[in-house]
Amino acid sequence: MTPFTIIQMLLAILANTGATLLLRSASTSGDGAALINRSAMTHGGGALVLYGGSFVLYAVILRKLPPFVAYAIITFGTQILLTWLAFSNSATDSKATALDLIALGFIATGLITLAASHAR
Repeated sequence: MTPFTIIQMLLAILANTGATLLLRSASTSGDGAALINRSAMTHGGGALVLYGGSFVLYAVILRKLPPFVAYAIITFGTQILLTWLAFSNSATDSKATALDLIALGFIATGLITLAASHAR
């Protein structure tokens, strides 16, 4: 795995995380009112652009890594970042528990092991 591939993966993780946060902020109401809110449509459009960018990066990464490695790193890297943000409560209203952090520690360990095994 080259440094450029690692940068691409980090950008894909950041784009996924940003899109998820934008969608969360757009869906403030469960009754459909968010669909007509101008701010919600702006957030939804931004999320669409970020998800699109993430998928383009994912396609580029697939040229260098097997799908199961790229998917695992990008998806669970995003989950780790989202849970960290929830734990620090800096970008979301949700709370993470100590059990969430322990589980993410195991996931991070697995991802590091998976990435290291394909770094050759």
